[in-house]
Amino acid sequence: MQFADQPNTVDVVTEWKERQIPALKKFIYASSFQKLTVEVDIHPSPVILGNTSEYRLNSEGNPDLFGLTNQALAQVDATLDFAAYDFITIAYGSTPNKVAGVIGFNRTLDGKSFSGGLIIGSIREYVGEESKKNWLVHEFGHLLGLTHPYAYGFEMAPWDIMGNATTNVPDFSAWHKFYLGWIEDLQVRCLSTNRAAKVSMTLTALSSPDRGNKIVIIRKSETQAYFIEYRGSEEIDELRGTYSVNVYLVDVSIDDGKGSIKLLQEGTKEYKVENWSLKVTSGSNLEIEVRG
Repeated sequence: MQFADQPNTVDVVTEWKERQIPALKKFIYASSFQKLTVEVDIHPSPVILGNTSEYRLNSEGNPDLFGLTNQALAQVDATLDFAAYDFITIAYGSTPNKVAGVIGFNRTLDGKSFSGGLIIGSIREYVGEESKKNWLVHEFGHLLGLTHPYAYGFEMAPWDIMGNATTNVPDFSAWHKFYLGWIEDLQVRCLSTNRAAKVSMTLTALSSPDRGNKIVIIRKSETQAYFIEYRGSEEIDELRGTYSVNVYLVDVSIDDGKGSIKLLQEGTKEYKVENWSLKVTSGSNLEIEVRG
């Protein structure tokens, strides 16, 4: 999409065709253990709207992203069958005040409800940035129902793309894969802090399609549980030959951006957390003891 006073869209199309879309397709296919395939079509010609000032994109203030969206969709509605798609993404070029945002809405187009939302983002947020090649992956995670689970203002988790879209060790966390149904029940070992237990097991790498154990979940309360996952080098992980066992607390009662996931420790050999301990004996081999 382009504006009358900002006509250049070459870098927009190039960025999406050569970087963002290929990265999205590769990432989702690998991260979902080949359960989800993403297909993307690009509208054959740019949607041309009025000047940026018509949408308050030329000055500081509240941009009219919904008005922009309505006009863009109205232009393509006559030639595009929205019923053939699940998500819509609108990308636009540079604007005078460099507005870059993401909005979501519920709407019915050609008889199909788009409750997953619609993304709007200025290309200047990520164009030509190798470290931001997974920008669209992060935003697609929101369309799947994932939030920003870490507290704003604190260091973002480098191992979770929903916390850090520029990390070189990206993947969705085990909690997110469990939530999305990509990890099957047989791949989850459940324990409780209310019952004494001692368990030894081996976890397979979170990004590997192996059908072995993927997560240990230790129930703490009605809304809280500890998650244990093993991170090893795979197709979408750029740090080859490395591994890490991550332990974190998930609290589903905490809102977006306020710390619903809290990383306890990363990559260390032993954890001691409230009534139970975890020892990493070698690689992905775990010895877990829950004391009653």
